[in-house]
Amino acid sequence: ADLGISRVSLGAQSFDPAILDTLGRDHDSAEIIRSVTLLREAGIENVSIDLIFSVPGQSLDQWEASLEEAMGLLPTHISAYNLTYEEDTVFFERFQQGMYQEVEDLNADMFLLAHEFLTGRGMRHYETSNYAHPGFESRHNRSYWAGKDYLGIGPSAVSTIEGRRWKNIPDT
Repeated sequence: ADLGISRVSLGAQSFDPAILDTLGRDHDSAEIIRSVTLLREAGIENVSIDLIFSVPGQSLDQWEASLEEAMGLLPTHISAYNLTYEEDTVFFERFQQGMYQEVEDLNADMFLLAHEFLTGRGMRHYETSNYAHPGFESRHNRSYWAGKDYLGIGPSAVSTIEGRRWKNIPDT
């Protein structure tokens, strides 16, 4: 906060241990809660939490429980991303092998659940996957869609400067 950082986005993805395991994440919900606590203690009030839905094996109840846990941390912003099967990933390979399947009706149900849940708690749906309390919309998201320059810092962060786009290595 002393350096001017005013917003931090945490890639929690889920609060459910089984879903985190499927996603290959090595953190747990206690670490997410601790991270939010540390950020607030450091003076960063604008905390965004990223969540993923339509993870193989994920139920509507598990998705709703993650939304509830996330909102319990009083974030100013939540990104609710539908899992996509990207080439050159284990998920894509498993999808092509038939181990994972996309269920469009479940995807839609999970999207609608998030929309109703988050907007019912005062968040505004301002962009495809993003919800924020008024005044806390992500400048990055708005810049991205407008084609403006932005610099991503950290593992896997993507940047675009003067029409040149790149991605940082995914390893800390």
